[in-house]
Amino acid sequence: MIVLGCIADDFTGATDRTDDLVRAGMRSVQTIGVRDVDDLLPPVTPQVVMRVGHVPLIGCRRPGDPAVAERVHARIDAAGARGAPIRAAMLDRAAPCVWHDTPAGAGAALEEPQETARWWPSCDPRPEPQDELGIDELRRVFGTRWQCRQRPARR
Repeated sequence: MIVLGCIADDFTGATDRTDDLVRAGMRSVQTIGVRDVDDLLPPVTPQVVMRVGHVPLIGCRRPGDPAVAERVHARIDAAGARGAPIRAAMLDRAAPCVWHDTPAGAGAALEEPQETARWWPSCDPRPEPQDELGIDELRRVFGTRWQCRQRPARR
């Protein structure tokens, strides 16, 4: 499956690009803004919680810039120190970066956030993220390491 991403600098441009994709027969999801730079996807599915963990947004500059690798490495270390390892990061204006102990694990770490990002924003009503009790059950049953953070209330 081919995944195509577009970035527009305003709502009108984003809507025009989304319309172009739909007319070309592609599914599309349009989002405005970033939910949380420390955690782009909420823990909506057990698979994201168990296989991927939090997905931070990492500021990106030019391709191959060593500073980007240092930022990703710093996020990996910080998450590990908190006891909530991460398996993916989204490079701003670039692409997801995933890692795991095995190629299959890395594939799952790539697939789960893509699938969740595809269907979750288009749901109406949008499913709520896993609550602390649901995540706690994943910890007990599967040994999942996920750190819950307080979120501001929805408006």
